[in-house]
Amino acid sequence: MVRKLLVLGILPLITLIIFSSFVSAERGCCINPNADVRICTAEKIDSADCCPSPLEDYAGYYSQTGPIDPSDCLVNYFRANLDCSMVDECRVGCCCPDAVLSYKAACVPPRQFAEITEDVVDCPDLCEGLGEPPPGGECDKRPSSVEVVPTKGERELKVTWADECGADSVDVYRCSGYGCTDFAQLSTTVLPGYTDTSVYFDDGGNSGKYTYRIVAHYENDEGEYAATARGSLGNLECWKRYDERKFCIFESFYAQEPIKSYLDEQGVEQGSVELHTRFAGNFNHGFHCNSMNQLVFEKACGPGKICAVSGSQVQCLVESDCSTSRPFGLYSELTACESGNYCFYDKSKTTVNECYDCMPEMSCYDYKSEGACSGDNCRVGNCEWRATSEEIGVGVCVDLEKDNCRWCTEKGTAGMNNLDVFNLIFDACTEQKSNALSVEGYTCDVDLSCVYATCMDYGDTTACNKNGYIELDEDTNEITVKSDDHCGINVCKWFHALGCHKDADGDRRPDCSDEATADACEEDYFPPETTLFIHSTARINDIMRIIITDKQSVEDANADISQLPNSEDYTTYMCAYQDEDLCGPAKDFDFSTSERELAIIDLIEQELLRVGDNTLRYYTEDPAQNLEVVKVKDITIAVDHPLVFISSPRDGKVIGDTSVEVKGVVQDIAEITSARIIVNGVESPLSVSEGSFSTTVTLNEGLNTLYVEATNEYGEVGRSFPSTTVIVDMIPPNYSYIEPPNGYVGPGVAMINVAVYDKGGAGVDLEASEILLYND
Repeated sequence: MVRKLLVLGILPLITLIIFSSFVSAERGCCINPNADVRICTAEKIDSADCCPSPLEDYAGYYSQTGPIDPSDCLVNYFRANLDCSMVDECRVGCCCPDAVLSYKAACVPPRQFAEITEDVVDCPDLCEGLGEPPPGGECDKRPSSVEVVPTKGERELKVTWADECGADSVDVYRCSGYGCTDFAQLSTTVLPGYTDTSVYFDDGGNSGKYTYRIVAHYENDEGEYAATARGSLGNLECWKRYDERKFCIFESFYAQEPIKSYLDEQGVEQGSVELHTRFAGNFNHGFHCNSMNQLVFEKACGPGKICAVSGSQVQCLVESDCSTSRPFGLYSELTACESGNYCFYDKSKTTVNECYDCMPEMSCYDYKSEGACSGDNCRVGNCEWRATSEEIGVGVCVDLEKDNCRWCTEKGTAGMNNLDVFNLIFDACTEQKSNALSVEGYTCDVDLSCVYATCMDYGDTTACNKNGYIELDEDTNEITVKSDDHCGINVCKWFHALGCHKDADGDRRPDCSDEATADACEEDYFPPETTLFIHSTARINDIMRIIITDKQSVEDANADISQLPNSEDYTTYMCAYQDEDLCGPAKDFDFSTSERELAIIDLIEQELLRVGDNTLRYYTEDPAQNLEVVKVKDITIAVDHPLVFISSPRDGKVIGDTSVEVKGVVQDIAEITSARIIVNGVESPLSVSEGSFSTTVTLNEGLNTLYVEATNEYGEVGRSFPSTTVIVDMIPPNYSYIEPPNGYVGPGVAMINVAVYDKGGAGVDLEASEILLYND
């Protein structure tokens, strides 16, 4: 009857709780494993802090191992109107195989939650053999799907991998060749990929082949999880070729930029025996480049023939003596000159056109008339005529896909037999001719190619800086007054007695004062790019990673600076504020670092960041004094509340004494500043030493409730969940009967039954005394 009354008494309470969850689910206990420090808090929290929406803005709160969306979270991962002390998922135990203290709610598969016993409170011991994921559900900590692929047309290899387990950092190593083992570290990153620009082509001297080793690291795990992959940069001839159009190779091909400069770095001179040894096998052959930057053979042209591309096909044109196209010594006509011949019909220094020899190394500029340019009988390239004087038919033939600026002051390709057509007056390098030679991607400034221009190339103050000075916004580093120079460098300034130099930081002093590095410094007018990798809500034991990419010249790709020899010369400046922006000018930011990993707890100790909401302003200055535009990032520093667990006595224990020793552990990265034990609502101070506590408390007879609270240096409070109940039973048990009674007379075998009653239910120890039995 008593049980029925108890059940009836509980039902209205259950009904009330269920009904209330529909009426108001504003505050309660959060058990969303992705909610970080909001799990199992000592105080009830708002449901929006546990299950924020919309999904696209708070994707980190939802996953396959927790709620999949806000609706799922509110129904299954938020206990409305309940204190976490009443929630089973807020019990503290060991999360295996990680062997760390954890709330049950935070220990998600494939990890396994283990109850702490009174005898075993050490997680490594308790987790031994536990937490092995089931077959098919294993999270492989090694990087997977590692690929090394060249970027088409570029001198770079992209290394990518999959990270199933969410590594805290990944180290990238490389060695030259396939099967090599002498790996050297290139970078540490948190991204699932890395771009390597310090590689060489397969050019007859270098193999262009590399092996990469990717090593993943995890917090609280000293294991090394590695995977390797290999890849090739491809052939030198495919540099700057972004499509699969066919082309012919001659010796002059290797005198073009950027191939010429690359070979100069390798010590391979133009016309040298080494150049012929490496590349002569390609001469007078047609090729195209595939997506892997590999040179694909199309056609070989033998003696007496010249390789040329017509339309989309490689052709072998018969070498022609274009002078024989002048029958009887007369000048030829167009058809007689060009039809079936490797010749072109163009203007001469007289009033009559002439038939000229084509050359494999010639350019579009070698055509001196609109007709020859548009006809392109020599199959030079994508030629277009640009008039500089319509009245007299003067102009230039440009290649729409190449840099034509060099031709402003030159007559044409060396060896061409029409160089005498050049007119010193009409073909002189003027601004009009320079503009005509400019094509998309290659802007010319009189005799200067803007592709490779630096401020030092400007010869007077007007060309250098039309505005006279450079000015930056002091708060953002944005350039508000540019040099407005022809090539658009925008950071040039004229210095009396020094000439034109770069002043990217706007301090009205030349950036490049070191003579040893001045040229490279002037070529670098590109500001770096900084990315901070840190959760928008970070814990004090998190790491902020700084990834900087930079482009050091017009030919360089934007690359991670960690592989550069001067990476330590990059300085990142920071300033943070909580309520009012007190940072001031960017040059006055009071925190600077050349480190690439910063511990949040160190930034708090250095008073850059504080617990709570922060707005961080930051930028990087490179060695060439280029300033990045100031970026802004909002960061909330959240502090875990201490994890508190009572290991003894166990919940529900019945004892026969009014005093009991209470033991347990407190886990927190922050310092524990105070702790207390609450017994039947009465609070007493508690000492915590090296993460554990032990104290003796006095209990009342009957049911007692106790729990422990701990506060860390940031004011966060943690408590033991659930409360521990201890029953004190001081009343000795009574027996109601013993069968058979004393003095019993019966058969030789007697069955003795004893009935004992104990109100407290703690259990009974029986001690036997003599009973007189008589055989019949």
